Amino acid sequence: MSDQETSAEDRNLPASEKRIKDAREEGRVARSKELASFLVLGAALLGLIGLGPALFRDSMEIMSQGFRFDRAAAIGNDTMGLRLARFTGAALIAAIPILGLLLLAAIAAPLALGGWNFTWKPVMPSFGKMNPITGIARIFDKHGIIEMVKAALIALILAVVAATTLMNGREEFAQLASIPLTVAISKTGSMLIMGLAALVGVIAVAALIDVPAQLWRHHSSLKMTFEEVKRESKESDGDPHLKAKIRAQQRDIARRRMMDAIPTADVIVTNPTHFAVALAYHDGKMRAPTIVAKGADLVAFRIREIAAQHNVPVMEQPALARALHQHGEIGEEVPVSLYNAVAQVLAYVYQLKRMVPGMIVRDPGVILVPAGLDPFEVAATKAKAAQ
Repeated sequence: MSDQETSAEDRNLPASEKRIKDAREEGRVARSKELASFLVLGAALLGLIGLGPALFRDSMEIMSQGFRFDRAAAIGNDTMGLRLARFTGAALIAAIPILGLLLLAAIAAPLALGGWNFTWKPVMPSFGKMNPITGIARIFDKHGIIEMVKAALIALILAVVAATTLMNGREEFAQLASIPLTVAISKTGSMLIMGLAALVGVIAVAALIDVPAQLWRHHSSLKMTFEEVKRESKESDGDPHLKAKIRAQQRDIARRRMMDAIPTADVIVTNPTHFAVALAYHDGKMRAPTIVAKGADLVAFRIREIAAQHNVPVMEQPALARALHQHGEIGEEVPVSLYNAVAQVLAYVYQLKRMVPGMIVRDPGVILVPAGLDPFEVAATKAKAAQ
């Protein structure tokens, strides 16, 4: 179902972080033209108030020098061109401060609401955007009509404010031609500031209304349906069925790797049938004995089977086998609490390997493990306590 076909009532879930990030990458961020206009015009107003006197003095000096010339300068075409270029450059230099302020405001204004967001996607060619029917549909949809009405209303209010300002100041405008030039320029600057202040006031009211509306519209456009949240979750977390297959394959790989390590073991400690743990210790290479394989039931049977094929000794020590299976991990050293028990097993196995005629090897018998490590013993204790 497309975004256009999905009703607003269905989109009632907040946007996810991924959806917000994707929207920013597509250039979809909250923007307010009225806020940008207010900031630019406000910068112009502040620039005129703060930098206007200096600009006025420089303008008066340029005009004073421009209207003073001798006969040779008046009739010489080359001289007049040079004078025009010099005074034009001086006027531009005088206007640089306020022009620089306007440039900074024009750059910063669009970032005031949505922040910095650099992306090429909005300017990439899109046949959907080139379709005139789609463009006309966007113009006459609900949001397009609202924007048209808003622009027309703002233009009407600005026209009313401008007409009111001109009507109220018509006598002052008429007097400008009859007063000294310096006074006329100063008065024109004051009238310009007053008119610009009225314009900024109107745009400020429009921005106060437009900014919350644009934020609400942007957040509403990013809201998601239940199906979109479900689909996004599946895409980010992965299909549960596919993840299950991957985990099964990983277990198979790990099991094959474990089985391949059994021939390198020094001894297999068994339960004798339910559990089997393969131990290896290489002096100088290992700090302590390591569990190279472990398993229960069918896996334990397979471990014993491979051990028999490669002549790896198998030793029945039920309590130790259960404790190693419960508390040990494949590829890691045996738990410190079981060092002593494992050392007794390995010592017996090494003696068997080095046995010579006449040598007596003592069977260690039942090797005890510290209390609380044998899961069978712990379960029996709990059952007895429950009775």
